[in-house]
Amino acid sequence: MPSPGQLESTPFLTISSQTNEPKHDTAEASVGRMTSTVSERTVNVQMFSFPLIGSIVAILHHLFYNSLNQRIPSTVSFTIKGFSFVHSGWAITVGNALSHIVTFFYSLAIGVVFVQAFWSAVQRHSFSLTLINSIFEIRSAPYLWKAWRYTPSLACLALILLGMNVVSIFAPATLSRETRPLVQRCDLSAVDFRNVKAGVSAEDGITRLARQTLLDGSYSLASTNPCDSCDYNVTFPSLALDCRDVNLTSAPFVLDTPELNVQWNSTYLLEDAYHGYGVFVWSRLNKSSGGQEDQVEIVLCTGVNATYNLHVEHRNGTTITATLDHTEPYISPLLNFSGYIADLPPEAVTFDYMIEAFASVLAGEVDWKLVGKDSDGNNQYFVSENTLVTTSALGSTELSGSWNLEVDLLTALPQLMQNMSIGLLSRSFSDSNVSSLVPVPDALCNRDTLVYVYNAPLLLLIYSIALLVTGVCVGFGFFIVRKQGGRGMRFTDLVYAILTPEMAERLKEDGGELPPRTLIRANGQRFKPIPDTKI
Repeated sequence: MPSPGQLESTPFLTISSQTNEPKHDTAEASVGRMTSTVSERTVNVQMFSFPLIGSIVAILHHLFYNSLNQRIPSTVSFTIKGFSFVHSGWAITVGNALSHIVTFFYSLAIGVVFVQAFWSAVQRHSFSLTLINSIFEIRSAPYLWKAWRYTPSLACLALILLGMNVVSIFAPATLSRETRPLVQRCDLSAVDFRNVKAGVSAEDGITRLARQTLLDGSYSLASTNPCDSCDYNVTFPSLALDCRDVNLTSAPFVLDTPELNVQWNSTYLLEDAYHGYGVFVWSRLNKSSGGQEDQVEIVLCTGVNATYNLHVEHRNGTTITATLDHTEPYISPLLNFSGYIADLPPEAVTFDYMIEAFASVLAGEVDWKLVGKDSDGNNQYFVSENTLVTTSALGSTELSGSWNLEVDLLTALPQLMQNMSIGLLSRSFSDSNVSSLVPVPDALCNRDTLVYVYNAPLLLLIYSIALLVTGVCVGFGFFIVRKQGGRGMRFTDLVYAILTPEMAERLKEDGGELPPRTLIRANGQRFKPIPDTKI
């Protein structure tokens, strides 16, 4: 057995110093019987089937992600031999595996093309052994400049092979877990007074609701929500207002006197002309220290039957957006009625309570009463207030006694009634065990839920680009194979290419070792040294 030193000094190919022609002929014949085992058909099948398999897996990847889209991770599971997997991260793991499989088959196809391009290059050009080494290394080191200079097509294929790994980086990320509104069933309530008992308790409750709505300047909210981080729609009938400006002759007010200047006044009447209740409001439009010269606005509001379409959103607080469908003027059942209120429809009675409560919280006056003159001869007034309006968002009196109307009454008064109607959802208004809040059948909410979100266009774009690049490379490979036939890069293929009589002869001439700058060129799939290219 030779020692390690002897093994290192043993040449790759030993040439005997004694020429024995029969043995030489036998060795040459033996080498000549070695042939490449890769056929043109095999290469073509590989270049066609590898991208096809990769594309099929890409489609499966798309179908898999699409089946998870908008689904809750905790509800997605699979079972293998009785073991159920429900972990929310397994879907991402499967997606990673599928993308790596796609990348693997596309890379296989490009690798086959690389082999064909290699043999095409060494058949068309002569390369030194040093450059051949760079070409062999370029698949793992595409930055070698010699390969880019002398074989740019091989360098591009090597760079594409490396770039295919990008597919397995970005493709799995097209499925993510995000919080999105998901339609789910939830317990919602709507307002329905048709079956309640509208008595004293209901009237008192609605009056308190009107007072709270006026003072808060907004609608009342329920103490609990049917869902967290969600939104939903609710529809129910309720009362709305139709408000318009009228002149003094159409209102139950009298002109001011020099001794009395009215800044605010409100009252209501039950008359046929208003189909029930008519609420009148008198207000000064401008800041003033008194005097009849200030402009007066008189507003008349009457009831209207309306359908409230509410969009309720519980996110960072509660926001309610109302859209009203007005139908017809509200006609009070109390007109020309002399019986018992209990005999009237409870819904109509409740609507009467609402407009009465609306009028009651606006009632009262803000007056300036002349008490004399100051030292300069200017009138001095005493401010008299007996209304909730001065402590609300509608208007206020300043320390100087000036009245300030903060809003447009034609907008603010209907909004006040609208907020009262929205507040009917906050609690029940009834004198019996029958609630004025009834469940909404088959109610749906858009609940913020952690779900899978699949970006299908992005995944299809990634795989389409990868397939297009692979297709161009494969087309280049088919072109090469058509010209030169199929080639391989297996060990036997390389041995067959290197162990030629010409290479053996050159080794013999160079003392058993080829110089690095020896030029070689392929003839078919056999390497041959170029004559007179020795260092």
